Amino acid sequence: MNDCIQAVNDVLKNNQTLNILEQAFNFLIPSDLNMYYCGKRINTYNHRYGPAIRDHFLLVYINDGHGRLETNNKVFELKPNHLLVMFPDNKIFYEVDKGIPWTIQWVGLYGSLVYTYLDFLGITPQNPVFHVKNSTEIKNILEILYKKSSSNNLGDKIDCISLLHKFFAELAENKQITPQKNDYIEKAINFMKYNYEQGISSIDVANSLKIDRSYFSKVFKQETGLSPTQWLTNLRINKACKLLKETNLSISEIAYSVGIFDQFYFSRLFKKVTGLTPIEYRKA
Repeated sequence: MNDCIQAVNDVLKNNQTLNILEQAFNFLIPSDLNMYYCGKRINTYNHRYGPAIRDHFLLVYINDGHGRLETNNKVFELKPNHLLVMFPDNKIFYEVDKGIPWTIQWVGLYGSLVYTYLDFLGITPQNPVFHVKNSTEIKNILEILYKKSSSNNLGDKIDCISLLHKFFAELAENKQITPQKNDYIEKAINFMKYNYEQGISSIDVANSLKIDRSYFSKVFKQETGLSPTQWLTNLRINKACKLLKETNLSISEIAYSVGIFDQFYFSRLFKKVTGLTPIEYRKA
């Protein structure tokens, strides 16, 4: 942490412009996703960075300006609404096109969930640039993070952690997910198929994947068209329909068999989904 702050101070000391603002997040909260600092650079010219290596993640959102990035023997174009991700221990260099104002927002991160979220988004050291389509919400989150990071209020510090999860959830909304590129959905579905009798909920599914629940719910619905809870409910009701037609089990036994341990709740849920009570369905 001290090395990180010193590096920031060195950059600020050596830069001749006065429109660079950065704040350290000096209240560390135990979390799998946390922030070192955040900042913004407004209308600076002829900016360049590196070649350099960091010991943490740095996510840079480009509001305005154009440039190029060099990393891992590849060159990437940088332009507005791009998110540039610098990975730990990965050498990187970028520079801005001359004469064009450069406005960016950034956040320095650490924690195991950063790897998880970036991997899901397809952002890697070999592919470190991500195109953001819904830029307004991303800008708003980064601005709120910047304002709250300087607060000494515990509630604001906790809000920052929540905003980081929201930040990645919003990025997920920008991603076109396919089963070939993402195995989280497949793992979630398999977990539900093999454990629905145990009374699991969407929280248990997210925990099994070791990802944030709200993030998981958004990406799951984006891929399947259903929330995890809806998908799990449909699975249970389909299994219950099969048992009603093919066995002589009682309604309470069937409810228990599909992981719903309240018979009356099961009957209400069954009718809501099928339009019939379990008894009516069995007789039909």
